[in-house]
Amino acid sequence: LNNVAIAAQHALNNHRDQIQRVVVLDWDLHHGDGTQSTFYHNPHVLYISLHAQSHFPFSKDCGPQHVGQKGTNVNVAWSR
Repeated sequence: LNNVAIAAQHALNNHRDQIQRVVVLDWDLHHGDGTQSTFYHNPHVLYISLHAQSHFPFSKDCGPQHVGQKGTNVNVAWSR
């Protein structure tokens, strides 16, 4: 289970009168491809992934060109 994705969707579903958008900041070694794909087309969630480029050179979805619908996805891969 993806706890962050569940919590973000719960907030949007149950607190719409107080919350219009959610930001998910994923900062670690790995690219969060599951969270990215969950919210890629959702204009109410901004997903930001900061991850090591050297650990995901084979992933086609973790580059900066994958911005999602209306800029809802940001990938920042760092190198050594």
